[in-house]
Amino acid sequence: MTALELVVLLLRRWYVVAVCALMTLGGALVLLDRPPVYFTQFEVVLLPPKESVNPNTLREDPYGMVPMAGLLVEEYNQGRHPLNMSTTETTLYGEGLDQGVRVRMRNVGNQWLPVYNHPVIDVQVVDPDASRVEEEAARIAQDLDRILERRQDELGVRETSRMSTEMAPEDVVVQEISGSRGRTAGGLALLGGSLTVVAVIWVERLSRARAARRALPLERGRAAERELISQR
Repeated sequence: MTALELVVLLLRRWYVVAVCALMTLGGALVLLDRPPVYFTQFEVVLLPPKESVNPNTLREDPYGMVPMAGLLVEEYNQGRHPLNMSTTETTLYGEGLDQGVRVRMRNVGNQWLPVYNHPVIDVQVVDPDASRVEEEAARIAQDLDRILERRQDELGVRETSRMSTEMAPEDVVVQEISGSRGRTAGGLALLGGSLTVVAVIWVERLSRARAARRALPLERGRAAERELISQR
């Protein structure tokens, strides 16, 4: 089908074009009128005991803190395991969520072969309310700290040998995520145009098929009539 034939077809099936245009406009009104969401992401780092034999808390630790960080995440999530993505840079709002929290270990591997070699917990919060994001972020950090304290209490760890947590960054930074109206409008226009062309071609083919089915009995009748005449 040439471009001219397509234009003629679109003009002939103008009512299909009109319906598709109204549907695209409705989708644009819904998507472009969506309010922004608010998002924060931070890390909870597990630090080794501050003892004289180990004054530098950033060096490689001998305390096996990665398993403890995994226990904190497991208990906080109550056995629910966040999905492993192909990259650790994925965000909640990037996955289409406008409300929720995610607490997971920092994965330096991939979704098929996760590698957790640092006691770092990744925390994300997204919500339509900015104050709610701040409250949830503070609550999660406190919950993880309380879980760590309780675990060490149960093990009878003395005060000088206790692990601790630290937020990075220390202050929660809340971002407003509103997306790009231009990209959204462009994507909707492209999608709406493609669907319009598909719908017009489908309606045209359906119409031709129905016309062919209606003409088939008439053509058979004419053929039978011609056969009778020839026999006379």
